[in-house]
Amino acid sequence: MTPQPSAINLTSGLALGVIGGVVAVFGGIMLWVGLVLALIGAYQVIVGVYRLATAIDLLAARTVRKAPEPARK
Repeated sequence: MTPQPSAINLTSGLALGVIGGVVAVFGGIMLWVGLVLALIGAYQVIVGVYRLATAIDLLAARTVRKAPEPARK
């Protein structure tokens, strides 16, 4: 004896299918948002390291004493 389809089965199956589709679309959007945020974070790290290196370089250049100029005759 095969089970007969009912309105409850049809309605619940349709509802679950719609919910699953919405969750899948939302998950795909979140995946792309996460990828973009990861790229922005990597860019921020690179810029931060560059700025830190520049600051250290400027500080080192400021603290290094210049050799005295030769006396003019």
